[in-house]
Amino acid sequence: MRNLYPLVFALLCMVSSDAIGQCVGFRYRDFIFPTYDLSSNITYGVNINEQGNPDTLKLDVYEPSGDVETSRPLVILAHGGNFLGGSKTGTDVVPLAEDLVSMGYVVASIDYRVGMDNFPVPGPDSVDATESVMRAVHDARASVRFFKWDYSVNGNTYGIDTSLIFFGGVSAGGFMAVQLAYLDDISEMPSYIDTTQAGLGGGVEGLSGNPGYTSKVAGVINICGALRDTAWMKPGDTPIISFHGD
Repeated sequence: MRNLYPLVFALLCMVSSDAIGQCVGFRYRDFIFPTYDLSSNITYGVNINEQGNPDTLKLDVYEPSGDVETSRPLVILAHGGNFLGGSKTGTDVVPLAEDLVSMGYVVASIDYRVGMDNFPVPGPDSVDATESVMRAVHDARASVRFFKWDYSVNGNTYGIDTSLIFFGGVSAGGFMAVQLAYLDDISEMPSYIDTTQAGLGGGVEGLSGNPGYTSKVAGVINICGALRDTAWMKPGDTPIISFHGD
């Protein structure tokens, strides 16, 4: 995984002049913090899952131990699992979180609603799969809004720069990242999604929590995800870096 970091570093640094100033030394590039502080199971929202039950949404926050900076870039990570499983403590995201926090970033690893209608029998169709993706994307947006809400209401508990929030994910989490970045207009929502179904309302932003704040991010990191329609990507849109394997 560490061979990805030069390119990730380039993305995180290229999106603002302030970030470039921060990245000129060792911080945000090298492993300079040997330990981190972990705050687990922080509630960032709630919404109805595919079984029709309320699902409390949790995240973990990693911060560099002993860090004196109070305005740090935040990277939010989403695990993989085919939208059927996975965890914020999974081996697909925790090593990445630990490496990024050792460079000086604040990192959040999120759980989100998983599950798909008609799985395993008779088997989900494309509508079931798309609705599962949309539930997860709504949760992703709520996680971004959570940190902006915290900055505004709680005085920036996690010492972040809200203009430098990045969203990344692995597999299903990669799908979430690119949809979060580029599915940004209600006209782009697939017409066959039943938005009257509990847990799927709220348009593009969804109803998973922290309304009134933007879910716009500074960039996205896509590890093995895909975008439904590249026509959604327009000049001036959110920067992206993508990784894929064979």
